[in-house]
Amino acid sequence: MRDALNEQVEDTAQKWEDCMRGIQEAYEDTVSVALDDWQTKMAGLAGSADMLQLSFDMATDIDDNYLDGYDKIYELSDAYCESKFYDDVESEKIQLNYWYALPEIMTIANPTTLSIQKSLYEKEGEMNDFEKLVISEVAVLPNVEWWHRNPSRGEGFEINGITNHYPDFIIKTISGKIVMLETKGDHLIATKKIKLGNTWAQNAGKQFKYFLVYDKLQVEGAKTKEDFIELLKQL
Repeated sequence: MRDALNEQVEDTAQKWEDCMRGIQEAYEDTVSVALDDWQTKMAGLAGSADMLQLSFDMATDIDDNYLDGYDKIYELSDAYCESKFYDDVESEKIQLNYWYALPEIMTIANPTTLSIQKSLYEKEGEMNDFEKLVISEVAVLPNVEWWHRNPSRGEGFEINGITNHYPDFIIKTISGKIVMLETKGDHLIATKKIKLGNTWAQNAGKQFKYFLVYDKLQVEGAKTKEDFIELLKQL
């Protein structure tokens, strides 16, 4: 019986080590920086009361508690990585890298059938009903020069931070402002995108703006459609 318990403990320890390695690799890949003090920080996290209790539970009753414990590890690690990311932005360990350029020609796999004026390309990507509603109101504003449906999945402009965020639209005003617009239905929670987008805008310079827009839902850091349109008129 002791041998069986030792095997469980050793197996749990190996899975813990693999988990920690995965967390480290995911964080470093996400923010594209090497952190010299990562192991120290992870050791501090692993030594927390929550982590020690999880390790004990997983080692002594692995069949019942392992999956729940594994989920909790990722919940704690995600919270740590998010906090670490914004600390590194604040201390300028992480800085913006301007690398994206709009292509002269863009091939659209699923173009929208709706004709909306001022689109940057002859064809733009498909949109849901709320996206169509918002961008139609954007397009009629006299100070808007063009708009573009930003592709996702590695093809479009990406705010690469604690998560990879592809805003729905890129808008340029006649005054030269570049606006990143993300639209969300009132039933969707997007707290992480709001924080990431606003942090990007704060560090990108006065030329750039970011807005996450709901229809009527009022959320801190976001705008309602009506408020966004009124603000865009002034840019």
